[in-house]
Amino acid sequence: MMLILGSQSPRRRELLEGLLPEGMLRIVPPQDADEPGFDGLTSVADIERQLLHIVELKLQDVHNQLDAGERQECCILCADTIVVVQDGGKSVVLGKPPAGEWQPVVREWFRMFYSGTKHEVWSAVMLLSPGGAESLVVKTEVRMPELEDAVIDWYLNTGEPVGKAGGYGIQGQAAVLVEGLTGSLSNVIGLPVLEVRKLLTRAGVIQ
Repeated sequence: MMLILGSQSPRRRELLEGLLPEGMLRIVPPQDADEPGFDGLTSVADIERQLLHIVELKLQDVHNQLDAGERQECCILCADTIVVVQDGGKSVVLGKPPAGEWQPVVREWFRMFYSGTKHEVWSAVMLLSPGGAESLVVKTEVRMPELEDAVIDWYLNTGEPVGKAGGYGIQGQAAVLVEGLTGSLSNVIGLPVLEVRKLLTRAGVIQ
């Protein structure tokens, strides 16, 4: 059965290709770039609900691009990843850095929310198969040591934060900034491989 990945992320594509036989994966990105945000949401339950809603919208977008025959013969998988930090006892979502002058924003994220403390990376995944839809949210705790401004500026100068949730890529140069993690590494990269494999197995995509 063909699996359609509703994502433009090369990282998700690479992770998913490792689970599938060659030729089984097709990429159909969502057409609508506008997504609901997390403004005003500070509780774990509300953030999780919104994250799943965003993934559901992506899945519906991709589903609407397919003809009736394709819908019956394939599965669709969509995902979204965010970084959740604590600010004054409230949960705050850090998405991708803003376009334009992103460096000051990401520098502040590192100083306030990353350096010398821990945060969480959440990925929501939804799989639609002929048998129905199934979704999950996977959370990984990431710990960073105290980071000097010179180290933060070095990382910003790599340009790697652009386009990445929370402004860093653990699979790249940011690996040297991470002291440890609890949970799935691939989840921080953008797709919790173990959990996704279980979804695909239950749906009959792989054995």
